[in-house]
Amino acid sequence: DQRIYPLQKQQGYHEAEPFMKSGDILNEMVRYITQTTAAVKYIHSEVGSIETIHSNKDEINGKSAEQLEVEFLAKPVKEMADALVLARWLIRNVAHQYGCVATFTPKLEEGVAGNGFHFHLELKRDGKNAMVGSNGQLSESALHLIGGLCEYADSLMAFGNTVSSSYMRLVPDQEAPTRIFWSDHDRSAMIRVPLGWSNLNHLARVINPQEKTRMENPESRQTVELRTPDGSALIHLLLAGVVMAADWGVNNKNSLKTAEKFYVRADRPKTKDDFKSFPELPGSCVESSRILLKKRALYERENVFPPSVIDYAAKLLQEEKDEKLSKKLKGLSGKERLREVRKIMHKDLHRH
Repeated sequence: DQRIYPLQKQQGYHEAEPFMKSGDILNEMVRYITQTTAAVKYIHSEVGSIETIHSNKDEINGKSAEQLEVEFLAKPVKEMADALVLARWLIRNVAHQYGCVATFTPKLEEGVAGNGFHFHLELKRDGKNAMVGSNGQLSESALHLIGGLCEYADSLMAFGNTVSSSYMRLVPDQEAPTRIFWSDHDRSAMIRVPLGWSNLNHLARVINPQEKTRMENPESRQTVELRTPDGSALIHLLLAGVVMAADWGVNNKNSLKTAEKFYVRADRPKTKDDFKSFPELPGSCVESSRILLKKRALYERENVFPPSVIDYAAKLLQEEKDEKLSKKLKGLSGKERLREVRKIMHKDLHRH
């Protein structure tokens, strides 16, 4: 009964039973994903809980919603693409067996966190993480990677944000990016650098002085996190694009300057004016399609992406016909606008 120990709006982050009701379902999902992919790192509930969904879709109308996260262990890109497709299939099937609905749609309600599909990326050299230098800071290779991601940032959204509601998730104050920049820790950044304490050796001993055992030569786990994609992503195409971005960054001498250009320091107070110099991310599927077509050479180089794939992705985006959607919504009254917004958000519950 959802009325007992109700999970309040935006209050689900790392929540536990009895407030979180879907623990048994999540455990079964992860058991199957682990057996199939051997790639699960951890699981937990997320912030985007909704007490009652209001929708024109009978499938979800009147239901409560819990937002759940499954984080995967790092694996080679091709293996991970397959693992993620399988995981989505398993999650949907287990939910169905319990009489529930699992959706990866980018947004379910205004004012509630959307569903991101974030990717943690690491470079390896001789089988070891190459993201941190001897000084404990990001290595030059990591900065090359970030520069490549910044160069490809807006066009990658053609594969990672493929429905109109994708762009309703990318709004200020919802821990979602709206401009092209990278930063340490900042969850509104397009690229976030987690593990900012990575230059500290054996953090457990720093926090717990009574700990006597020392870790010997711990390997770095540093990654950079791409935060733009969402649950509408075309996974294999998106990750192929990410590899192209990494390749461009690692092999282009200008990528270090690109990384420097788009960096925002995390240790200084920031205002909205501090971000105005950074380019805005696309605001619609139609805009993303234009950017992809304009920058298609980034993907078609060395015959990696066939022209037909670029044309297909662009056509898929153009069919959303959402370029003037924001203007249309502004012209509606409060209730009409909310009803139309929900209709757009809920039309693609099971798109990919």
